[in-house]
Amino acid sequence: MASLSKKKYNPEKFLFDTLNDLDIGFVKISNDGIILNHNLTFNKIFGYDPEENLIGTKTIDYWLNSKEKNKFIEILYKNGIVKNYVTRAKKVDREKFFLQMNFKLNKNSNGDIISSEGTFVDITERIRTEQELKESEEKYKTILDGIVNGVWVTDKDDIIYYTNKGMEKIAGVPSEQIVNVKVLTDFPESTLKYFRPYYLKAKNTLNSVFYDAVPVETPASRQSFQSGWLIPIEKEGKYDGIICTVEDVTERKNALSELKASEEKFSKLFDHANDAIFLLKIVEAKVPGHFVEVNNKACQMYGYTKEDFLKMAPQDIIASECLHEVPSLLHEILKTGHGTFNL
Repeated sequence: MASLSKKKYNPEKFLFDTLNDLDIGFVKISNDGIILNHNLTFNKIFGYDPEENLIGTKTIDYWLNSKEKNKFIEILYKNGIVKNYVTRAKKVDREKFFLQMNFKLNKNSNGDIISSEGTFVDITERIRTEQELKESEEKYKTILDGIVNGVWVTDKDDIIYYTNKGMEKIAGVPSEQIVNVKVLTDFPESTLKYFRPYYLKAKNTLNSVFYDAVPVETPASRQSFQSGWLIPIEKEGKYDGIICTVEDVTERKNALSELKASEEKFSKLFDHANDAIFLLKIVEAKVPGHFVEVNNKACQMYGYTKEDFLKMAPQDIIASECLHEVPSLLHEILKTGHGTFNL
């Protein structure tokens, strides 16, 4: 007896869902500006209908400044990639906002550019917050004490002189035990191994640096993963410390790890199942298409390799006298999510 399982796990969908959860937009564009793929957050960022499928449409010109656009294109085609590029942009309704982009060129085996793809993050709120912080130290302290995420600030000698209440919760100790800590020498080496490069990059370049899911041992000896921004403070054009925002992403990191482990587990179960399992496409006419995956048992039963099966469809292995059962079986699967039959 053979069974047809549900549709195979889709890594592209998982990527899009993850980016959507993180409010990161994604788009892939042809050389002539046609959208080849995108996620829903791309729609959200640029003000499209949240559910509209933009594949096959012309991408909008979201640049406010043509010189800025030309500068970006020049860097992209020179290096093949642009990271953390920040610019002011406009949405479909011409609303202005701040945008951070990461873009790269895609090439074929001959080295010809065939498309480009990138991610977008609306950083309008972060830019606005940074501007407010510069206006008044007292004002930003009041604001920061009211947010959930942690914040700590260092002076020019990299000694922490301020933390907010959110940082107390993340660290597991009161602010008094965090203030006067020297970041580059007093943090545990297990933390500095990953955190030091980000901190020094922000310090040496005087540019904001984002760190993501960095392993951190908290002052309370809790193992965590933290993400945030390292924002250099300038005084008369010189380095004067850093503002560090902290989000505890331990649960998110653990969830992703558990998901990966679960996928690996079920992949092994799939390959070692006693029943033959076939995953196949359903074409537009709701008829069986080619197989997209089969397990080891299926290969053993039919004497084909997995590569052979990927070129075949159910009608290639079902006895001719049983082919008339396929439409009703498919209808049952689409209706109930499963179905069985005897060969």
